[in-house]
Amino acid sequence: ISGLFKQCTKGVTVKLDDDMLKHYCNEDTFIIDIEQAQDDPSCCTVTLVELSPSHFSQST
Repeated sequence: ISGLFKQCTKGVTVKLDDDMLKHYCNEDTFIIDIEQAQDDPSCCTVTLVELSPSHFSQST
């Protein structure tokens, strides 16, 4: 993994470190997006795309 990122509902993407990642225990709040790294095809980048609150109200 060459990078681990979080994209919030407002579209802002930030790089996550180990301490920030520890706070993500609810996997229902985001989608995991995995892409091949542009600089090294043997690696990938992982982005946690945060779901909007409206997504949860529509699923019931």
